[in-house]
Amino acid sequence: MQTKNLLWITAALLLFTACGKKYTVTAECDASSNGKQAYIIDYTTEKPLDSTIVSDNKAIFEGETPEAKLCQFFVNSPSRESATFILESGNIVIDPETQMVSGTAQNDSLQSFNSTLRKTQEQFYTRYQALSKTTPDFKEKVEALQDEMMQSFGDVSARFIESMPGSCVATYALANWLPMLIGTENFDKAAAYITDNDLKYPMIKNSVKTNDRTKATQAGAMFTDFTIENGNLDGSAVSLSDYVGKGKYVLVDFWASWCGPCRAETPNLKEIYKQFGGDDFEIVSVAVWDKRDATLEAIKELALPWPQIIDAGQIPTDLYGINGIPQIMLFAPDGTIVARNLRGEEMKRLISLTLQK
Repeated sequence: MQTKNLLWITAALLLFTACGKKYTVTAECDASSNGKQAYIIDYTTEKPLDSTIVSDNKAIFEGETPEAKLCQFFVNSPSRESATFILESGNIVIDPETQMVSGTAQNDSLQSFNSTLRKTQEQFYTRYQALSKTTPDFKEKVEALQDEMMQSFGDVSARFIESMPGSCVATYALANWLPMLIGTENFDKAAAYITDNDLKYPMIKNSVKTNDRTKATQAGAMFTDFTIENGNLDGSAVSLSDYVGKGKYVLVDFWASWCGPCRAETPNLKEIYKQFGGDDFEIVSVAVWDKRDATLEAIKELALPWPQIIDAGQIPTDLYGINGIPQIMLFAPDGTIVARNLRGEEMKRLISLTLQK
């Protein structure tokens, strides 16, 4: 009798556990998505976990999951509706238009985290709009405001991570926080929260890798060479070492044709090139994350007179830990990195001081 009771209890527990793994995900969709395929993408594998057809402006998924997973809802339609959520047992509701997710404990916490960040961002934007652009110290005030905002974002992220250690919410907070800190001393503080499970997520693993490469290519380090097949304008191979480490200062501009801030630096680069270009100084543009034809068209449109390396893809950005462009770096005649993250007036001052010594 006792054995039968134990067997019954065990079976009941197994049934309860199985039921506890079931999920229903209901996503509100635009009418243009009706009849289109909708997916749940696992962020760890970046592959679909489930799919359904959108009908009556809804995508409804039903299934089981052995554990909570950070996922993306995505519709393959012209509207490209998507939202990040946590797939776990329970009834989950998603509104891609407002990026609202709810229905389970972790999704409610995820929504709270995103709402807190949005409110923080809105507060700082209001303060930014109140600044007078005519004041002499406008730039300094903006930079101070940006630093304060980054600190606030970090405080919010740390609070959620510490309150839900090991959760998908903590993973999501880390995944959004770490890229902001790459190349700064605060990265290691945030990285202390990373768990083995977090490293299953490419977005976190890539942030760690990028930060490591950024630290390895800071001022004082020797340049890291790379070769791009078909990287010359004539289609031949070209290496960074064809220019860097050849006895002159070289300003290397990692850019792309579609990048507005990259294009905005063109007048500054042209001014520097006109003043200093010659035997002691060169500029080299390296097109990354761009299509060859688009790069060639932009080079012609912008009338860039200095050497170009094109079609570089992500080879240079991986090597130098670049997670945003433009990234402009100055190399010494022997190939040592003098500075990175150069822009605008600061860049012009550094070049002037360096070359007029």
